[in-house]
Amino acid sequence: MAMPCTLALEILLWVAIRPLVRLIETTPREKSVAMMIGELRKGTTKNQFVAAMFLAAARMKVSPHHVYMINSALRLSNDMQRETQLLPLF
Repeated sequence: MAMPCTLALEILLWVAIRPLVRLIETTPREKSVAMMIGELRKGTTKNQFVAAMFLAAARMKVSPHHVYMINSALRLSNDMQRETQLLPLF
């Protein structure tokens, strides 16, 4: 039986960004900005990083507050000029 297309895409997405999710989860807060800059310089896209941030926040299972903060930063980021779009995510 063939896997539904959306499930296959979700699995591929998870496999692709799982290392980034784990990196976000294990990086100490004081080193997170440097880690993010390093990952972006390696070629991680804004969308990949935001997806990983959402998944890491959801996996925390502490409070939905983290997810709300990421969503707010993303919405603000999308309204900014291209060269400054990453600033709210830091």
